[in-house]
Amino acid sequence: MTEKNDWDMFCQKVNRIVDEELVEYADAGTHGVFVSPTSLQTIVSLFKLAKKHSVNIFPMGNERRIKRQNVPLDKKTMMLGLKNLNQIIQLDNVSRTVRVQAGVVGQDLEDTLNKHDYTLGDFPKGMLKSTVGGMLSVRTSGKLSRRHGTLEDSVVGLTVLSADGHKISTHLSPRRSSGPDLARFFCGSEGMLGIITECTLKIHKVSETHLLTAWKFESTEHALLAARLAIREEACPSEMEVYSGKAAALKVPELGDQGSASFLFAATSGPTDLANCDRELLQSAALAAGGEKVENACAESWWNALSSNPLDGKQAFQCACTPGHQASLLQALEKHTKENQEHLLLLASQFDIDGAVFYISLQNDEATSFDMEANLDSLKEVAKEHGAMLTESKITRQESQLQALRQLLDSENLFGRRTLLEQKQS
Repeated sequence: MTEKNDWDMFCQKVNRIVDEELVEYADAGTHGVFVSPTSLQTIVSLFKLAKKHSVNIFPMGNERRIKRQNVPLDKKTMMLGLKNLNQIIQLDNVSRTVRVQAGVVGQDLEDTLNKHDYTLGDFPKGMLKSTVGGMLSVRTSGKLSRRHGTLEDSVVGLTVLSADGHKISTHLSPRRSSGPDLARFFCGSEGMLGIITECTLKIHKVSETHLLTAWKFESTEHALLAARLAIREEACPSEMEVYSGKAAALKVPELGDQGSASFLFAATSGPTDLANCDRELLQSAALAAGGEKVENACAESWWNALSSNPLDGKQAFQCACTPGHQASLLQALEKHTKENQEHLLLLASQFDIDGAVFYISLQNDEATSFDMEANLDSLKEVAKEHGAMLTESKITRQESQLQALRQLLDSENLFGRRTLLEQKQS
């Protein structure tokens, strides 16, 4: 049987398993089909069918993100959309947990929880647009609250479908008696080890108070120092970001061009006394680092635009840096850009006791010739030399373990995704 005939037969069988309106085929000449099943049993049937016809499966949440998935349609591929697994199954007021299917959109869940005076955490609107299963599968670090952590930190239990169609459910029990944490095993695997279909998450009471603050510093180094001091004093802002001057102007246009100055923006939430205490810790740290208070209107503008990254749409890279390397890294980056007559655009966020994530891009004077890609590559080398870890780097220490796990759970390579193992080594 030819490959085309086999693909045609596979598509015919898909149409028998799933209603026609839930199936969408890719452009002619490719071997791709998008399926949105409505039950776990249907997914299991699709797994068996895909194995029989050697079709790879790529799980997805929202169709709006298809173009960002880089799915290889030159191979026989089934994109498995989970948007129809979108039920909020149980809200447990006693345990303060919520049990949901993986296709529930984060913001929809948040809106429902808010009606019952609960929340997933201190996440601003616009940062929960993905499905819950999708956010857990990629361990998206952008959804970080200093007080409540990432969404992954809220996971109490997961249900996962393995390549052989078996349902794996991690049991719910107090952490001290639960043994190995199998739920974390699947978080961040990006569908390589199994497909998350359901999860139980910890929830929190809606914050009683929400406070915003903004500070200006003479340099980015001073702003980063203030952030580190605040974290060291155990401040728990719901969000905190540091911007170099030109990056801050992109985020909050009313600031204008502030030259070499830098800004720290923060939000504190929770019971009124606790929110005020966190703000006082931030104020103490900012003053110790030479900060100057900025009017609240700028902090409001920052918060309202928090779901957007001012460096989106620009060529940029990300790196993670421990507290001990931040000052030397920043000095090296600034020296390098100054020598090349460039301006460093820097956003630092996701602060915790173990460090922060830097988003880095460049800007130059229009009169100067400029090769952005080459200059950023050069800046990446500087970052690596000064202790930063590029987030695009290959996970060399875990590669053999991931391959071994995949061989055990998906020996026939049903799940075609290899994002973690095939990223460009930097």
